[in-house]
Amino acid sequence: MELANLGGQPAPSGSPKFASDDVQAKLSEKIQKLTLQDKERELMGKAVLMGLAYMNLQGFPISSDSISLITEDDSHKLKIVCFWYAIGDLRVGCVDPASEAVISYIQDLSKRHFTEAKVYLISEKSYEAAALYYRSVPKFKKANSGVEITESELNRFSEAISSLADL
Repeated sequence: MELANLGGQPAPSGSPKFASDDVQAKLSEKIQKLTLQDKERELMGKAVLMGLAYMNLQGFPISSDSISLITEDDSHKLKIVCFWYAIGDLRVGCVDPASEAVISYIQDLSKRHFTEAKVYLISEKSYEAAALYYRSVPKFKKANSGVEITESELNRFSEAISSLADL
């Protein structure tokens, strides 16, 4: 005799199935969400022990003005993101605020913007969510301000043309 799952269908032989695939997927998603919330709570406690503020940037709106204060390359390298900037108010989230490279970078950022940056501890997931905002930052290319002629091109043309009559 086979056990039936909650959906009323007979379970396949071998192992009993107690829930439909949809219910199992929802349960798995809920467990992942609870695990993530638990990790965020744990990180919040770590921030308190380090004497730092904690911020969860998942779902937090970040302006392109704020995010662009730190280049995308520096952000990825240091796992750091500026999530708030207003005159006299600079807030930076980082995964590893104790890193010498991060400390030095934040000090430099503070000097450039004439304000003391407030540092927040953020999780890896929070950083990944915030880093997506770099997609909204416009990428500028260096404007070409005229014609560039290299020395090799100049030599090639001078060999081919010796006078105005050759043109």
